[in-house]
Amino acid sequence: MAFTVINSAKWTRTAARRLRSTRAGGSQKPSLHKGHEAHKAGVELVRRSSSSADRSVHSASSADRSLDHASSVDGSVHSASTAPRSAVEGKKEEQRDGGRSANVTYRGVSFETEVGTTMRTAMLENGVSPHNGRSQLINCRGLGTCGTCAVEIRGADVSPSQWTTMEQARLNFPPHSPPGNQRLRLACQVQCMGDLEVIKRDKFWGQGETIMPDMTQGDAWIPLGKLETVVDQAKIGIRQMSDKSQ
Repeated sequence: MAFTVINSAKWTRTAARRLRSTRAGGSQKPSLHKGHEAHKAGVELVRRSSSSADRSVHSASSADRSLDHASSVDGSVHSASTAPRSAVEGKKEEQRDGGRSANVTYRGVSFETEVGTTMRTAMLENGVSPHNGRSQLINCRGLGTCGTCAVEIRGADVSPSQWTTMEQARLNFPPHSPPGNQRLRLACQVQCMGDLEVIKRDKFWGQGETIMPDMTQGDAWIPLGKLETVVDQAKIGIRQMSDKSQ
């Protein structure tokens, strides 16, 4: 009986130790599992950081290459835009009229103008005016309706060589009248095609008999500046378009 009790007590203690050992072993497993998971997470974080860094380096390299390409393109554009202006303008002139120019003499002033330029524009751009006195302000700005830019041209190198429809109407309207009107052309209606001598006569419309004296280049009154020649330029553009369509 006493032996049985002792053995039972030993068995109980042994079972209790085993139970505690089993519980302790079971409680350690989650800790080990968590440690393993943390290690895996750390490795994955390092891998992702490395990949992100690689991508950043690749993007930076691509950006550098793009910047280098853009710089080279910009350099090319800048080089083209800074080409000598005289060469560019020379090409444009050659395309328009072979680079030819006409020499015009007017009231003691000589100047050159591009062949094909309206005479009134050529004069105003070179500091002289086909208008007398107050008609420098009061005129039609190149429409051909006022008749104040009437001049005498010595030399037939103008286009058109005969009166235009506008000249026929205006130069036959007072104060212009035969026979003096026959020697006149409207500077806003003709183009310079070669060397010319231009004479201006007195009175408001240039209908007088007295030849105007020499003047100093730049003394002309040009109230509207570059706007004075807008109509002349438009007429040339329309004429060129008409010629191309034929």
